[in-house]
Amino acid sequence: MPEPEFPVPEFTALLREAGQDPLAQPGQVIPEHHSVATAVLAEEPEVTASCARLIADTSNRLRTEPNLDVQIEFDRLYEHCLLGFRMPIYEFSSSMNLVQLQGMSGRWVQSPDYRHAKATSLALVKNLSKADARRILTGGIDGHMDAGRSSVAESLKAEDGFEHLKHLVLACHYWASACDLFRLADATGIVCNTMRSKRDADEGATCSSSGLVGVVALFLMAPDEFARWLLDRVDAVGQQAVKRRLSSHICPMFHRRLAELFVSGAMTYGTRMQLKAGLDGLLAAEKELSSSNRPVDFELAWCDHFLLNAYQMMNDSTKVNEYSGRIAGRLLVAQAFARSIESED
Repeated sequence: MPEPEFPVPEFTALLREAGQDPLAQPGQVIPEHHSVATAVLAEEPEVTASCARLIADTSNRLRTEPNLDVQIEFDRLYEHCLLGFRMPIYEFSSSMNLVQLQGMSGRWVQSPDYRHAKATSLALVKNLSKADARRILTGGIDGHMDAGRSSVAESLKAEDGFEHLKHLVLACHYWASACDLFRLADATGIVCNTMRSKRDADEGATCSSSGLVGVVALFLMAPDEFARWLLDRVDAVGQQAVKRRLSSHICPMFHRRLAELFVSGAMTYGTRMQLKAGLDGLLAAEKELSSSNRPVDFELAWCDHFLLNAYQMMNDSTKVNEYSGRIAGRLLVAQAFARSIESED
């Protein structure tokens, strides 16, 4: 039975309309999407350039201050530049690769341009001995690929959407970093002592990228359209196949709990038997989410929407009023919060 196809091409078309071609080469989808997000979220055009300067400053301090805590400094760069959506993933990855190459080789480049780090990294590797280059590139590739797999696994078992997104962005970064190091090895004729292959890295980058882009593509639909579209795929290939397609290492669009919630919600748009099964799944999800101490407002909002639909289908006016009021209350709170933020600005 074939796997269901998800509407990533629609999002691809939108990117092309914006003058970007995410299929220009394999693994290029996520950098384009992340660039769009960066442009939207950045408060001023200099934000990405300021990240490059921050990386340069950190690099210089690593060179001149031997007792500096590297992990703390790297965590600060990751939080500000990458997870803060201030720098495109591929640009951040190539910049951090350059920092690590300098640190591992002990050869620090004078005033490198971290906006164009790939060329500097290539020149640096060419000036290393074959043995040193092989050791450094192999260690970097293995480390990034291990971290990429770990980050995808963490994203799938996340308990909320924020945690899922954080680990998925990190996974894209680690896979992109591994791809960059493989390209450096190819360009300099270095054969790395690793069991991993460039194809493995490309596949990891593509799968992680498809997770982020797929989320955007799906959420371009209206909620009811999304649910009915999902139900068609449940009818075609079954619940478990759709859950795997929504939440797996191959396509980690959502964490597993949210994928289960979406499938249960889609079932409420189906037959009477499907409606009953979907309602049972949603009530179980609601109970679990309501007792969570994590930021699960996003998941609860979807759960409320699907439960409202289920009770409308069942003509249960009492429950319809209850969930309508709950959704309206959430919207009022969100509106009041947004207004308070605007007044502070």
